[in-house]
Amino acid sequence: MTTHLEISTHFNALFMIIVGALKALGFLRHYLSPLAGSLEFIGGIMLLIHIISPNPSLPKQRYVTVNNLKNNLDVQGCICNLLALGIILSTGKRRSPVCWIMTILNLGIVSNRSGGSRGVMGFAVAGLIGGFTSGVIARVAGVDIEVS
Repeated sequence: MTTHLEISTHFNALFMIIVGALKALGFLRHYLSPLAGSLEFIGGIMLLIHIISPNPSLPKQRYVTVNNLKNNLDVQGCICNLLALGIILSTGKRRSPVCWIMTILNLGIVSNRSGGSRGVMGFAVAGLIGGFTSGVIARVAGVDIEVS
C-alpha cells in the first residue's frame, strides 16, 4: 500500500522536474528563474533517483540523521528544492501560494523522513534561508539572470 509520504515524494519529484525544466529553459520567466529552475530540476532528479533506485548502496532508511544524510537522495533533493524555493521567495513571486505549498511540502517530507531530527531539519531550514539570502544579495547587487 502506498503511503502519504510516498505520494508526496512522487508528486514533489514530478512537479520540480517539470517546473524546474520550464524555468531553466525560460518558459516561466521571473527574476532569477533560470537559477531557481536549475536547482529545482536537480532536486527533482535526486528525488526521482531515490524513488526508482533498486541500488542497495542508496538505502531507504526509515529515519534520516545527520550521520546518514549523505546516503539519502530524497532528503538531499528536498534541501536542494528548498534552496531554490528560498531564491523564489526573495523575489516578487513570494506571494504565490504554489511556492508556499511546495515549501511546506518539502519541509514536511524532510521532517517525516528525519523523524523530527533537529539536525536534519536545521539543514533544510538553512537551505531555505540560504536561498532567500542569495536571492536578496543578487537583487541588491543588481544581478539579472536571463535566458537568451
